Amino acid sequence: MKVADTEKRHFLQFISRIEEEGIVVIDNTIGTSVYYEPFISEYLVCSICRSGYHYAKYDMHDLRFVSKDISFSFPNHILVTEEVSEDYATTLVVVSKEIFDEYNTHFSFRRRLLYEQHPTFHLSDSQYESVLSIVDAMRALSSSGMPSRKYHLTTLYETLVKLSDYYRQLSNPNEGVVGSRQRISVHFFDAIVKHYRLEHSVAFYADLLYLSPKYFSDAIKQETGHGAKYWIESYILVEAKRLLRTREDLNMQEISNMLGYEDQTTFCRSFKKGTGMTPTEFRQHYE
Repeated sequence: MKVADTEKRHFLQFISRIEEEGIVVIDNTIGTSVYYEPFISEYLVCSICRSGYHYAKYDMHDLRFVSKDISFSFPNHILVTEEVSEDYATTLVVVSKEIFDEYNTHFSFRRRLLYEQHPTFHLSDSQYESVLSIVDAMRALSSSGMPSRKYHLTTLYETLVKLSDYYRQLSNPNEGVVGSRQRISVHFFDAIVKHYRLEHSVAFYADLLYLSPKYFSDAIKQETGHGAKYWIESYILVEAKRLLRTREDLNMQEISNMLGYEDQTTFCRSFKKGTGMTPTEFRQHYE
């Protein structure tokens, strides 16, 4: 089911504004993911579903996002939209890379891994209205022209994060607190984004985090349900699909080089193992 309202906007239309202002409220959007295409956001995105529904795959797991749901999506996760209702609309609060890096300690939830794995939860009617009131204040502040608005927007965003997490704890009291061991996957995901073009081995990432390969592998499996190699290959596969569909100027050897493969043959073999198609067949299929 495709989105019928062509007036609705995609947040990628606002990239320059996000980078310039740091924190941006975007209304009447169709979400973050391009329909049926793997999408990886570089931003911290708070999404509030105003109406309709959105079904997707989030890091290969099913995600259901419906009216009065809220989600906090950290950078570098994989989202693939599968179905969207005609009346689907969200309000997004998008945080730039600069602001996220600068205030990462403020934006890192005490239970961040829960959001990394399960970004979405439902708000009651009163909770929903309270969250919207903070977003309304952010929207007004953003358009005020006040010189110190970036600082105050950051403060309001911290309030939004803390209040939302409090609501999540009220509705899900049995969710566990993330311990120090469980934070390994957070650092691992960030490391994949930085190093996947040069390093594909599990041993490299274990060494980067000062852990033995066995301890590292066991921890990632325990935290995410999949081994470290699965996540490395999944991220590279999504990047390969994105390049094949959006960079027609690149040939297979160039894409292979960009993804860190020793040669084109290895890249093609790996891609076919993950998709059932060669890179050329995939590109032709989606032309």
